[in-house]
Amino acid sequence: SSYTFDTFSGNGVQTQFTLSTTPGSNTVLVNYNGALQLKTNYSITGNVVTLTDAPANGSSLEVITLSGSGGGGGGASNTSIRAQAMTMGIIFGG
Repeated sequence: SSYTFDTFSGNGVQTQFTLSTTPGSNTVLVNYNGALQLKTNYSITGNVVTLTDAPANGSSLEVITLSGSGGGGGGASNTSIRAQAMTMGIIFGG
């Protein structure tokens, strides 16, 4: 598996942020000022993440996209991707 990190700074107005890759279903972690966000706080269409509320001016937004196969020839299941997401959230303070 590999991870793509996109980082942004909030300005208090902007709610849409363009990612450097187009994520698959259930493969994204959104971290706002160190807090992992619930899926109810954002949506993803194509390579654009839209937050429910604009991040405060000067705040930090990090979007982690998980990609790649889980090995063993079968690819990663949604369950294994969620487990990786939880691990990344713990490692990176989410």
